[in-house]
Amino acid sequence: MGRIILILFFLSTGFCSLAQNKFKKLVSAAYDSSMHGQYRTAINLLHTAAALKGTDTGYNESINLYYGNNYEALNKIDSSIYYYGEALKYYEGTKDYASIAFIYNHLASAEINFTKRYDKAIDYFKRQASYSLLQKDSSSLFDCYNNIGIAYKIINQYDSALTYFSKVTADNSIYNTSRNRALLFTADTYSLMKQYERALNYYNKAIDILLSLNDSAYLFIGYLNKGDCLMKQDRFTESMSSLKQAQKYLHAATDDNDTKVLYHNLAYVYDNTGDYKNAFFYKNLEAVLKDSINTADIERAAAEADAKFEVRRNHDSLLISQQNLALSKDQSSVRQRNFIIVLIIALAISLLAFLAFRNLGIRKRANQKLELEKQKVETLAGELEEANQTKAKLFSIISHDLRSPISSLYALFKLKEIKAGGEGEESEQLTPLLDTMEDLLIWSKSQMNKFTLQPVMLMVHDVYQELIRLYHDVAEERHITIVNNTAPEIKIRTDENLLKTILRNTISNAISHALPHSTVMLNAGTTDKGIICSIINEADKTTFELLELRLLHASPDSGSNGLGLFLTKEFMQKLHAAIDLTYTNGHIHLQIYIPFLPA
Repeated sequence: MGRIILILFFLSTGFCSLAQNKFKKLVSAAYDSSMHGQYRTAINLLHTAAALKGTDTGYNESINLYYGNNYEALNKIDSSIYYYGEALKYYEGTKDYASIAFIYNHLASAEINFTKRYDKAIDYFKRQASYSLLQKDSSSLFDCYNNIGIAYKIINQYDSALTYFSKVTADNSIYNTSRNRALLFTADTYSLMKQYERALNYYNKAIDILLSLNDSAYLFIGYLNKGDCLMKQDRFTESMSSLKQAQKYLHAATDDNDTKVLYHNLAYVYDNTGDYKNAFFYKNLEAVLKDSINTADIERAAAEADAKFEVRRNHDSLLISQQNLALSKDQSSVRQRNFIIVLIIALAISLLAFLAFRNLGIRKRANQKLELEKQKVETLAGELEEANQTKAKLFSIISHDLRSPISSLYALFKLKEIKAGGEGEESEQLTPLLDTMEDLLIWSKSQMNKFTLQPVMLMVHDVYQELIRLYHDVAEERHITIVNNTAPEIKIRTDENLLKTILRNTISNAISHALPHSTVMLNAGTTDKGIICSIINEADKTTFELLELRLLHASPDSGSNGLGLFLTKEFMQKLHAAIDLTYTNGHIHLQIYIPFLPA
């Protein structure tokens, strides 16, 4: 069994190799036939090669370019245009610019010479020009410009034609072999525009260059068209001379239509100079040649119709062959495809069953793990709740059992000072300690989860007076006067502890930053949504900048002053209040906007 499989493998490999070699050999044989002028033989070989599409991996669509060349050689223009179009699709994908430019040139030539669709011809020539520029092929580019100019000239767009001819005539490089023809085309265009002197000037330039090159084909055209230009001006003697020169360069390769024009013009000139014998002679030659041209046109039309039929027949034959091949492939692979489908379905069912069983196990383990995590979370939540309760009890103990003895100690020292009739350092040192402790206790309570604001109605004037009494001794020591300018009726609904802490810290900062022997003014005013508390003190600009910096960067690690400002900002956020610090005329203005809290 193993030997049979191995033999089949080598046979299939050899068959594929032979098929590939067959396609390349057929295309090569078609190319050789074309080189020997055997265009129909070449086309038959290409048909055989095209039938290998789908079976030979060496097949590619460049075969259509060979089709187009051979049909063009047989003057079967519709067929050549079709195959050139198919080849163009292939080469645009491969970005073979040389082949693309070649195809556009042949398509444009077919449109201008046979189908007479001049707009299409111009478009194709312009596309050829763009690809010639990409290749930096100046020779091809100049030919292309001439062809575009000719197409414009045919449709009477003379200015556009002259624009493209001038691109060629203006370049004097040695690579510009198209300049002499461009001079002739420019002369023809000026002649059509009835600018005869300009036309004759360009004819003379072109003929001089062509004489130096001994280019008989274009010398014939140059003298012929110059004679025609002179004839239009009734300069019959000069026209006769030029036409006779054209007759000298008449040869077998000359186009019949150009020869017919020469005979017509000679007949016309002889008739107008009174030489009726020669006029009659050339008129007869013109008539004979005209009949021959008409016969050739009829034959060309018949050949074109035959080509269309042949293309259609070959296309249908190729399509039928491809359909038969596809059908045979389908029939041979239907069982294999059905087997593969059944196998895939069985594998899919097995995979789904496995995944379902696996997902069931994963879900069970995940539920068990989730239950364990839930129990841990519940345990941690209980421990956290217990810790919060312990913390609340601790702060309550500190608030009651620590603050009360220190307050009593402060009162004792104060009474002692009064009896002694002087001031002592003990009470002064206890004052900031009490303030700091008060701030910390209030802040600590505000950080607890159970903390809630307790809004009450407060008279702002009375709050100020209470704080003035608190800081009377500190202010008196620095010879600072505190003035309360607040109207007695101004009131605010807010949290009492937070408001007093905010005002106590801001007044303390105002006293500490005020200049000695100055005044600290306390003001308050109402707004639609709350009140504005103002604290104003005298200070220099440096002190203001220092205070502004401390307020911006206040934190618990900033010392006693920084801690107070930090607590002020914290409590203001809880009250939805805002602060504004400015410096005007030697005074620091600190304004606090406090909104009303709902009842």
